[in-house]
Amino acid sequence: MKFDKSTTLNRMEFMQCLVRLAARRYVFTGKQKDMSEALHQFFNWDLDARLHPASFQSSNAFRRRYCYTEATSSALEAHERSLRALYAIYAADGKENEGDRAASLSLETTKLMSHDEWTRFCRDMRLVDREFTPREATLCFVWSRMRVVDESCATSRRRLVHLGFEDFLEAIVRLCTMKALPT
Repeated sequence: MKFDKSTTLNRMEFMQCLVRLAARRYVFTGKQKDMSEALHQFFNWDLDARLHPASFQSSNAFRRRYCYTEATSSALEAHERSLRALYAIYAADGKENEGDRAASLSLETTKLMSHDEWTRFCRDMRLVDREFTPREATLCFVWSRMRVVDESCATSRRRLVHLGFEDFLEAIVRLCTMKALPT
């Protein structure tokens, strides 16, 4: 499926929509005079109260607590060869989903894992069940992706919506914290 910038919001456009909503709800109605107060009220009263607790997760806090530890590093290093082999099998080069040919050519040797490939990996490994649902698998994927500076650039966009090998390792660590595995 080709990415179509004309039918989607990027991060900056989404933030602009939130600012406009806050202005319309609080400034234009006279409830708040200051835009910063309107934003504060909109985020704290309107959004926070309605968001699922999972939306408040901190990727960096998770990484510090679970990923950047000697025990985790040792475990991943001990199985690095197998993990790289699994990643190589499931991660395509990403060109089949890329609309920008120039970006595909410049990243021809770089393998990245799409959400569909991650989902197939989880299903093939029989990790998805009643306790670790497709939703949890998706959360592992989404929370493990690294951010990019300019998501409008095709190369950065590709990196934003896929997992690199290190991201894949983080997704595995997240999976392990969400699913009880047999010992």
